[in-house]
Amino acid sequence: MSDCKYTLWFDQTYSDTYLTVRRAGRILLAHLCPALLGDVDELLDITYSDMSRKEWLLRRHPNITGWLIVAFRYVVYHRIRAWYRQQRVLVRCANELRVERVADPVAEALNAADYVTASVDDDGIRKALEKFGVI
Repeated sequence: MSDCKYTLWFDQTYSDTYLTVRRAGRILLAHLCPALLGDVDELLDITYSDMSRKEWLLRRHPNITGWLIVAFRYVVYHRIRAWYRQQRVLVRCANELRVERVADPVAEALNAADYVTASVDDDGIRKALEKFGVI
């Protein structure tokens, strides 16, 4: 029976507050981060999910619409922080991948080397060992 009361309370609260909270949420997103306007329904779902988990506390709340708007704002702030964190990571990765391109990496390596020996087929290992006094 208590599940039925919960469902009725939630359904009634949802139908009474949804349009107001959605309108306030769209205004908030338009000012804070317009890129997230497409996520408004997902953010509202998270907000109402929070309300359903805290139903026993909120049944007697004097301003449930106000609570939902504030809760939505916190959900938005969390999403914005996550979005900016993701953007910083993407920029950092792009900067790390932005390696100076070398026209001919083999030629660059050969030019930077102190000593270049012959190929293995031409006894390059023996020549290098003799050059450095190993044999």
